[in-house]
Amino acid sequence: MKDVQGGGDLMNDAEKTPLLNGSVFKTGDDAFQAQEAAFARRYRNATDEEVFQYVRNIAERLGRLPTKHDVPGFTYLKSRFGPWPRMLERAGMKERCRKKRRV
Repeated sequence: MKDVQGGGDLMNDAEKTPLLNGSVFKTGDDAFQAQEAAFARRYRNATDEEVFQYVRNIAERLGRLPTKHDVPGFTYLKSRFGPWPRMLERAGMKERCRKKRRV
């Protein structure tokens, strides 16, 4: 899969992008905002499947389901796909949780 703008390979982005461990949120809002804006620009024209594959690649690298703090670009992903658990469901990485309704 090719990046629509940069011609780069989206499949390898997870390998090129350092994982976040929560510390990025403490280092300054400007750096975090810049990172999120760059991610949004890069992926705005990508298909849903290309974006889901990006997250799947990170999960494979981690050996577990990623948390939102593990994935650079979480803010964009949330705006595009909704809450993190729903995004994982749509990516086929998590089974839908069905809560019982109280009567």
